[in-house]
Amino acid sequence: NTRVGSSSVETEAPRVEGAERVQENEAALFAGWEKALSLSMPVESDYCISKSEIEGEIPRELKGTLFKVGPALFERGGVKVKHPFDGDGAVHSLKIENGEVRYRSKFVRTEGFLREEESGKFMSRGAYATPKPAPKIFGISLPEFVSNAFDFNFKNTSNITTIPWGGKLLVGWNGLPYALDLETLETEGVDNLSDSFQPGDLVQAHFCVDNEKDRIVMFAVDTSNTSEYLVKFFEFDRNFSLVRKRSEKLPIQGGVPLLHDFALTENYILMFQSPLQIKLMQFVFGFKALNECIEFDAEKQSCPLLVIPRNTDLPMRVLDAPNNWTWHMISADEKDKSGSGKEVVNIFAFSSPKYHFKYDFTGKSGEDYVFPRLTKYTVNLGDGASVEQKKLCTRNMEMPDCARERIDVNYAYALTTGKDEGFAPLQNLCKLDLKVLSLAIFFIRRFSVINHHRLFFQADGESDNPILDIWKTGTDYEFLSEPTFVSRNSGVEEDEDDGWVLTLRHDTLNERASLLIFDAKDISKGPIASVPIKTWVPWIFHGAFHGASES
Repeated sequence: NTRVGSSSVETEAPRVEGAERVQENEAALFAGWEKALSLSMPVESDYCISKSEIEGEIPRELKGTLFKVGPALFERGGVKVKHPFDGDGAVHSLKIENGEVRYRSKFVRTEGFLREEESGKFMSRGAYATPKPAPKIFGISLPEFVSNAFDFNFKNTSNITTIPWGGKLLVGWNGLPYALDLETLETEGVDNLSDSFQPGDLVQAHFCVDNEKDRIVMFAVDTSNTSEYLVKFFEFDRNFSLVRKRSEKLPIQGGVPLLHDFALTENYILMFQSPLQIKLMQFVFGFKALNECIEFDAEKQSCPLLVIPRNTDLPMRVLDAPNNWTWHMISADEKDKSGSGKEVVNIFAFSSPKYHFKYDFTGKSGEDYVFPRLTKYTVNLGDGASVEQKKLCTRNMEMPDCARERIDVNYAYALTTGKDEGFAPLQNLCKLDLKVLSLAIFFIRRFSVINHHRLFFQADGESDNPILDIWKTGTDYEFLSEPTFVSRNSGVEEDEDDGWVLTLRHDTLNERASLLIFDAKDISKGPIASVPIKTWVPWIFHGAFHGASES
C-alpha cells in the first residue's frame, strides 16, 4: 500500500476511512506517540536530497530554509529523562533551493551538553521533570533529594525556539539564548544581544515579528528580585539593535511564573498570566520535580490579561479574563468599534479550561488531561473594559501558525487529533477560518444538501466550527510537528492563503521522518511534495522559515 508523501515503499497499517478516523488500537497509538517523544536522534547529519528522491515536486518559487528545534537526546548512561521537555536540543535546517533540499542537524552545544558529553551521564537537574542523579556512597545510591535540594541551576537545553533574524540564528529555552551559525549550525555561544539581556533575564520561547516596522519583539521573565517579578519586552530592528524596552511588574507575584507566548498588534502587547498553585517546599527541598509541584488553579474565576501599550509610555492595564491555561496564541487584531479610535482587540488562542503539567503532550490513554480549544477573546478597551470569550471548536488543537506578516489574520494552520473530543496525539493538519460567520454557517447547516467534506461541524451546535480543511496521516504510527506557513508573496493582499504549509512527519514504525509541503489553499488533497529525511528526527516543538532573500 503506497501513497504520495511516503519516503519509500513501506508496510502500512490498514487505513480507516471516514470523517472521523476511529482508533482501533489506542494502546499502540500512544506507544507510537511516546516513541516520537522519546527516541533520541541517532546522529548529526548533513546531506542533500535530490529531486529524484522527492515524491511530487517542490514549487520553484519556494526558496529558503526551514529551521526547527526540539529535544533530541533523551538518554545518557542508561538513564532516561522523565519528560521530553528535559531532552537536550538539536537544530534542524532544511534548505530549499532549485527544487532540492539540503538537510542538516546538530545538537546545540550548551554548557550543560558539553559537560555531560564528556562525562557520559546526566549531571544537572532538569527544569521540568528530571532530577539530578543521586550520589553514591560505597556503591549505594542516596535519595535523590540529596542532589536536588536548593539546586536551581537548571540545564539550558535550548530545545524550544529558533529565531532566524538579523543575520543570526538564536535558539532558546528559558534563559539566555545561544547563537548558531545560520549555515553550518555550529554553536557560537550564549548571546545577550549586546547586553540587551541581563543575567537575570529568562528569555522565553516565543517572539513576534512586526513587518510594518521591520522589528522583532522578544520577552523575558526576571525573578532575580523575589519581591518583584518582572516581565520585560524587547523590540529589535533588523540589525538586532534595541529600539524599545519595557518592564512591567507581573500581576501575580511569587511561585513559578510560567509565561510562554504573547500576541502583538500595531499598538499593544497582550499576554495571559494563568494562576498557578505550587508545592514550593517539595520543589525547593528536591523531593519532587517542577511538573509534580505546579498545578493550574482552575478554580479561579479569572486570570490576568496584560495589555501593554507599545508606542507610548501609558501604563499597562490588567483586565480580568475568563480563566484558562494558554500555551499558544495565534494572532490578535484591533477593531475600531466607535469610530473614535481602536478600542476593541480580538485575540485568537488555544486555551484549556483545565491542565495537567505532568501529562502535558505525553497524555495517558483513555484519560483527558489537556483541553486546548480554539478560543476567541474579545477585549473591550473602552469605558467599562471587559474580556469575553467564545470557544470556537470542541476538538483539541495545538501548535498554530498563520500569515504572521499580516496585521489582520483570517486563516490559521494547526495540528489536531483524530478524535472529536478528548486528548489524543497530534496527527492531523487542519486549516482554520478565524473569522467564520455565524449566519453563513447557519444557512449551510440547515439548507445545504451538499455533504461538503471540508466542514466538520460540532455536535452540540453551541458555536461555529472553523475547520475549513483537514488532512489526516491515516495511520496510528505517524505524527506531525508544528506547521509553518510560507507566503508566496503574490502581492495580492486579499489572497492571504496563497502559499505553502510545511510540516515534519514522524514515522515511528519505520523510524523515518519527512518534510511535507502542502498547498495552503487546499491541504486536504495531501502534500504536493514529500522530502524523505534519511535519519530519525524526534517530534519537534517550534520552527521558523527564513526566506532566501532575508538578511
